[in-house]
Amino acid sequence: KDLEKVKEAAEKMAQVNKVIDREDTDVDDAGSPVGVLDLTEEFAAKASDIFECLTNRDKIAAYSRSSGPIVEARQGGSFSIFGGQITGGIEEIVRPEFMKQKWRMADWPSGCFSDLSITMRELGDHNGCLLELKQRGIPKNCVQSTQKHWKERVFNQIKIVYGYGAVEGAHSQMFGGL
Repeated sequence: KDLEKVKEAAEKMAQVNKVIDREDTDVDDAGSPVGVLDLTEEFAAKASDIFECLTNRDKIAAYSRSSGPIVEARQGGSFSIFGGQITGGIEEIVRPEFMKQKWRMADWPSGCFSDLSITMRELGDHNGCLLELKQRGIPKNCVQSTQKHWKERVFNQIKIVYGYGAVEGAHSQMFGGL
């Protein structure tokens, strides 16, 4: 019996390792390695408020501190935000719960777009909402910079500008660690 349990455990571990190995070797159509990003963020706001922050050009301009964002917040619409540093198209939009996009940063290889989905969930009366972000097909060497973009330039800035939650490390960001 113990031997069977050990074999069973070894098989499960082998399956886990296959998944990990596969994720590390995912490639795009051109054969280049790509990565994934799964983020969750809590906001002290309604899902509809955060959804507006992600789709309304005036709100984006305020927290991105960039002028002239282009956002066609409809299925088939396109966007260009952060001074053209982020571009793409909206494949599906269900206000205020879900959005699926083709998304890219300007410094990515030409023609490389990731698949981005954002799901919003209310956490109950006066408890805010949860944003779940899944992004696939990010150039492997750009996963960390993409994560940093979402955390620092989008989520934290929405919280700071609109007061929709506390920002971790805000004191050291504002006062240089004093």
